[in-house]
Amino acid sequence: SHSHSHSHSMTPQDTEACKALVKGLKSGKYSNFNTLFLNPFDLSHTPGYLDVCGRVMDLSTLSQNIENGFYSNRKQVYEDCNLIFENAIRYHNDKDTTK
Repeated sequence: SHSHSHSHSMTPQDTEACKALVKGLKSGKYSNFNTLFLNPFDLSHTPGYLDVCGRVMDLSTLSQNIENGFYSNRKQVYEDCNLIFENAIRYHNDKDTTK
């Protein structure tokens, strides 16, 4: 068996927990707002988005990252998850104030 010292990936339990989190966020319970976050933004429809937010994140990318073992712990997943919402809030606030 090869050692896992080089690949700092999450435990299967953490991975499952994070998948469940994303699945929950994608669920119909949040459908009134999660349509904003399900897929990568069409940046052509959101001018200035990258100026405001810097890094784009969405639930599809988050899921893929989890599947691909991109994160080494849950904290990183939560940070990217927060980023989705912070970006959306920041972008929409920014749009409101520049009118």
